[in-house]
Amino acid sequence: MDEVIGTAIFLVAKFVGYALYLSVLGRRLGAHRSVFVLSGARVLLGLALGGLVWLTLAKAIHAGAIVYLGGILIARLIAWTVVVRWGFVDTTARARVGAIVGGTIVSYVIDIPVFFGVIAAIGGIC
Repeated sequence: MDEVIGTAIFLVAKFVGYALYLSVLGRRLGAHRSVFVLSGARVLLGLALGGLVWLTLAKAIHAGAIVYLGGILIARLIAWTVVVRWGFVDTTARARVGAIVGGTIVSYVIDIPVFFGVIAAIGGIC
């Protein structure tokens, strides 16, 4: 049960972190969609693509941490590309690339305190 609570905390933290980032982006780039819709879409894409990476690499023989992290990086870039292209249609290519790279960095930054906090406080993520 603790893993379920840990996962819920992780997803809520991701949602809030993405909403804050997307709010800043919306002010800079002019969002065409709700920050909450975009944040929810990003969390769902992250679950789907991250799960796909996990399932794919779990089947691979001796897939090490570097391979997994590379797969997660690609999944995050894809997810942010979808969200930015869907939410910020009237932007330049340069602005979209900056938003995608920034979102990918935000994803990793959110992971650090949440991941270690959940593991320390609750004992894990399912």
